[in-house]
Amino acid sequence: MLKLEERFVKIANLHAALMCSAWLLFLASFFIRFQDIANRNELTIWILTLNLAGTFTLVAGGVKGGELVHKHGVTLKPNCIQPNPDRPDNT
Repeated sequence: MLKLEERFVKIANLHAALMCSAWLLFLASFFIRFQDIANRNELTIWILTLNLAGTFTLVAGGVKGGELVHKHGVTLKPNCIQPNPDRPDNT
């Protein structure tokens, strides 16, 4: 199991919660889309809203995941990201 420093656990939990939430939003949109209901106009608004919310949530989760990997260097394999000596901030 991956052992994280305490300061990264909050970011990792937020990343996981955002990604799971995005998955659930897209799943709800999928099920609503394929229901056989007469009033499709109201459902179209719900489908669009769920898709937009899922997209924004997915992007936010990706940002948090990128922050963990690229800013803090948290990976599943230790030492798989080597510092770049050509960059001035050495990251």
